[in-house]
Amino acid sequence: MRYTFSVPKSKTLILLLAMLLLMATSITQAQDLPQPSDRAIVLSTQNGLTVAEMPLSGPSYGISFSGANPAQYARIDQIGMIRFVPPGQTGETIYGDSPYFNGFTQNSPEENELLVREVDMAPAGQHMAFRINNPAIDTLSRGVWFWQPERFYGTDPSYQVLRVCPPFCDATGATPGQTWTALSVDWSPDGSAMLIHIELTNESRRALEIRYPIRGEENSQAITAPNPLRYDYGTWSIDPTRLIVSGTGPNGTAVFGNVGIDGSNPIILNASDIGLIWVQNAAQTVTGQLVMLGGPNAQQALALYDDAGTQLTDPIGTSAPSEVDWSPDRTAVRLLVDGRTYIAQIDGTVTDISDMVAGTPNIAWVSNALPPSAIPLSVTPATQPAETAVPPATIAADPATQYEVGALLQIIVPDLTLYAEPAADAAALSMLAQGEEVIITGGPLSDADNTWWRVQTLNFSGWIVAERDGQATLGFLSG
Repeated sequence: MRYTFSVPKSKTLILLLAMLLLMATSITQAQDLPQPSDRAIVLSTQNGLTVAEMPLSGPSYGISFSGANPAQYARIDQIGMIRFVPPGQTGETIYGDSPYFNGFTQNSPEENELLVREVDMAPAGQHMAFRINNPAIDTLSRGVWFWQPERFYGTDPSYQVLRVCPPFCDATGATPGQTWTALSVDWSPDGSAMLIHIELTNESRRALEIRYPIRGEENSQAITAPNPLRYDYGTWSIDPTRLIVSGTGPNGTAVFGNVGIDGSNPIILNASDIGLIWVQNAAQTVTGQLVMLGGPNAQQALALYDDAGTQLTDPIGTSAPSEVDWSPDRTAVRLLVDGRTYIAQIDGTVTDISDMVAGTPNIAWVSNALPPSAIPLSVTPATQPAETAVPPATIAADPATQYEVGALLQIIVPDLTLYAEPAADAAALSMLAQGEEVIITGGPLSDADNTWWRVQTLNFSGWIVAERDGQATLGFLSG
């Protein structure tokens, strides 16, 4: 039986207008786009914390700078297209390579099926990655793309390295039931690989995926499903073959540590090992120390901690951050908390820069000098280092005391005994092979005969001597 409803014409018009308004509102909300701005905030730690303001040539809602040349940048304009300064040039141009062929343009970000949500320049400025995502419009181009100034494979210098699933799972290599979306992309320090945070939507959890700036035959990466590392958060180690990971690990508990980019040789600690319940966004400083955000849970305000569990700052803001962005040298981190922007430094200083940001979504770190058009602003720390804060230790020349807690090292002598306690008569847990990787978790402690380090291996946690027969037992990783 068919039911027919009769509606007066005036009410029909009202209903149509309401439906159109609802559709427009839904599309706008689906984009979740910030308000574009024609100014950028540039951050640097080169000579202490510097916050600078830089005018832009048009409204934008995202920017990234080259680490080699601060005058080289890429920004996302108000309709979701990339405008950038290519290597060796001084003027800004609109990105027009794949997938934006034949003068592609749109009138608004809501209508732009190739809407760019993030752009990231490689540290040396030699590559650029960007993430396309307009959830309101299905397109095979949704995902992560790579661009290089050199033109290979004919005339196309760009190609897709990760497609998302859905909408077109049959073109991604996905197995039945496997779904994911891309959240962010971050270049390795040497520009040889991309760390992509993804959401495994079929598992309701975050994970990490590595992709490379290599096209390969038939654009093979784009048609290959992720083989993810199941950690919530990842940053690059000072060793570009390893990642610093944190958050919920594969076993469902809060962890931190490091793993090979292929998941090999994980050196992982539980947050509870350093007296914390939750940790996230761990990073490694140039000295090898691990620093991270931590607290009682993932929803409350978090503080900076080191890998020994020492609290470096007071809790930052009023709840957990919605954005976290580390400085290139990992000595400071930008957090967006309940609409306010903070810079927390590992020396314990926390600075509220919300008034300087003034709502612009264009905020980015630079590695070295400020861009030529950037004007430094006056910075006043909101809080000084907490009494509990411990600045990073100074590396000494003595091999017995030159390492910090959190440093990733390797055994450089054969058959080194791992003890349960820092004593030669303690129980032996394992025999460590030369070349085996360990992470420092405590020490040094000294007795009448030896100096001891507490280390975490792949399978054990225990103590080793710093020297044996006058020779150091630990060394930094080669390369």
